[in-house]
Amino acid sequence: MSTKVELDLSDPWNRLQFAYENCTMKQLTEGHYGKYENGKLSVCGIGWALHASGIPDSELKPNLICSIKNLGAGQIFIGALRHYGLPKEERRKIRVCPMPDCASTGRLQMILEHLNECHKIPIRNIGKLVPIIRNDQRAKPTFADCCKVFVSDIKKLVS
Repeated sequence: MSTKVELDLSDPWNRLQFAYENCTMKQLTEGHYGKYENGKLSVCGIGWALHASGIPDSELKPNLICSIKNLGAGQIFIGALRHYGLPKEERRKIRVCPMPDCASTGRLQMILEHLNECHKIPIRNIGKLVPIIRNDQRAKPTFADCCKVFVSDIKKLVS
């Protein structure tokens, strides 16, 4: 017998989780926030979070203005994270990828992009990982850990 968990949507992390878990669009695993395919908009995980926060679909499509807004630090998504209510320190905190045997680290935006693009996790499942990303107390990978992952990635590319 399963119990339904009610999210307290006054919490910004729960709002982000709720948005991801309730994705209704086809997922892109590479490229830009959004892309029209056969007249329908497909989005990456970040694109969905932007769409759910109220960013117009026209701003998700690849274009010069969107590229300029995102030079450097992904300003559109940072604004969306602000919209969800995440404080600056939570947006900037360096986090570890929640997937086992992955040494990727980065700010929240990078980790969410990484899960979508590198691990090809479905958007709804990324939502299920949001509490893990939020509460992860693991130590950040060492330089040696990162080197092992880098060598492993190179071996995969070469073979």
